[in-house]
Amino acid sequence: MMIISFLIIPQTQAQVTAGVLRGTGDNRFIAIYSLFISAILRPCLAYIFAFVWKLGLVGIWIAFFSDEFLKMLLAQYRIQKGIWLQKRI
Repeated sequence: MMIISFLIIPQTQAQVTAGVLRGTGDNRFIAIYSLFISAILRPCLAYIFAFVWKLGLVGIWIAFFSDEFLKMLLAQYRIQKGIWLQKRI
């Protein structure tokens, strides 16, 4: 439960900001960074943390947290830059 309590804040923020961007028609950006982070970066980080650095399951949770935190930062950056304001629905 403690691990999930740390994970829930960036995960919720990432989902809300990604939803805002999707609602404004900025789907391509969300799809590209979500695919890259979830399909490429998270498994690589999980492998490094779990097996190279010998952190085991804790390392996998750290990789998952890193994934959600990075998604949160990228979506927040996109919203603050205002790029999504030029999109046409």
